[in-house]
Amino acid sequence: MEEERNLNDFDDEYPLTPLPDDSLMTKIGEDLTFMAGHGMVPEIYQREKEIEQVIKILGMRKKGNPVILGEAGVGKTALVNYLALKIVRKEVPVWLRGKKIIRTSFLNLWSLVRSSDYPWPEYGRILKFVIGFCSTNPIILFMDEFHTIFSHSYSMDFLKPALASGQLRLIGATTSRDYERFIARDEATARRFEPVIVQEPSLELTKKILKEIKHDYEEYYQTQISDEIIDFLVVLSNEYIHNRFQPDKSLTLLERTFINCSTKGKTEVKREDVEEALSEMTGIPNHALKKESAQISGLEAALNYHVLGQEEVIKQITKRLLITMTNSSVNPSRPKGVFLLVGPSGVGKTELAKAIALHMTGSDANLIRLDMSLYNTAGSTYALLGASNDPNRPQIPFLTYQIKNKPNAVLLLDEVEKADNALFAGF
Repeated sequence: MEEERNLNDFDDEYPLTPLPDDSLMTKIGEDLTFMAGHGMVPEIYQREKEIEQVIKILGMRKKGNPVILGEAGVGKTALVNYLALKIVRKEVPVWLRGKKIIRTSFLNLWSLVRSSDYPWPEYGRILKFVIGFCSTNPIILFMDEFHTIFSHSYSMDFLKPALASGQLRLIGATTSRDYERFIARDEATARRFEPVIVQEPSLELTKKILKEIKHDYEEYYQTQISDEIIDFLVVLSNEYIHNRFQPDKSLTLLERTFINCSTKGKTEVKREDVEEALSEMTGIPNHALKKESAQISGLEAALNYHVLGQEEVIKQITKRLLITMTNSSVNPSRPKGVFLLVGPSGVGKTELAKAIALHMTGSDANLIRLDMSLYNTAGSTYALLGASNDPNRPQIPFLTYQIKNKPNAVLLLDEVEKADNALFAGF
């Protein structure tokens, strides 16, 4: 192993030179600075504040290890890629000049030893080599989803001394939830890191990001898209894609739209192309992706057609939905409507919910019905909401799972009065 380390002769032009093919590092990591120097890393926009924070933390003699926190898709990895690009361009302070950023993960390391007869000792040997290799060369180690390696005490036996002595420079990226679960509770380890929070960008900022990078997509797919369509795409993705975060979900929808247009030989993106791509991503029928004013305009008549004798209730529901869907609501991020339907069996409460789902989403199959009489004990909270007294063994959040599979759904809590009172604290 020592002989293999000596094979790596790092020079001043390393950012433009790949790692040697016979190096162990090529098997477990990617050289982001090499990729940046060859145009393989896209620029990131509107994140200068976060980049500056990371650079300053890396300049600290102690605790010089940034941990980038944010939800999946907000741009944590893209931030480190852009840092590599700035190093190649020599747009960084003296303490980062000539540095190389190598990306790896626990899965990369474990993949080399999982078939071994003695995987953990072999894993420790490789991890020790990586730490020594990065400590004795101008390398910053980047670990995406780095809570996965910190969840193993075996890994920490090697990492803690190197972090404590300042020999190893490490950039981590994970979600705030995983950071709290696996890292923050170990104070000795948490002291070695400085958090950098990457928030989900606003809609306006997401629009700016897409407009600044759209030229790369236009050139690649030989298809044009206007700024007006970009605005429409961002609003649509925010409205109907609920299990992902900006700008990732808008970027994914943008690329899916370009692919569809390019496949059909179109040279310009139209609104219907965006709607078609969104329908493919979410399963929401095209005819359900209509303007909110159009959804509301025929709602009262449609509901009265399906449910007879409930004109006053339907009028109140329609009025509330009109207020919410015309952005007159105090908090537009809340559900479009929350209603408590009260009445004896057989008057049409469930049928009304089906009718709302049919008219608002295009299909009554988008009605999620939960029989709340099945959740009448204190332990029901764990089964429905995924809560657990043991943080290391969280339950699968059944309700969240249902909503993620049908993001454009109507949720019906049937027989709600029979549910355990403790359950409502989770809503």
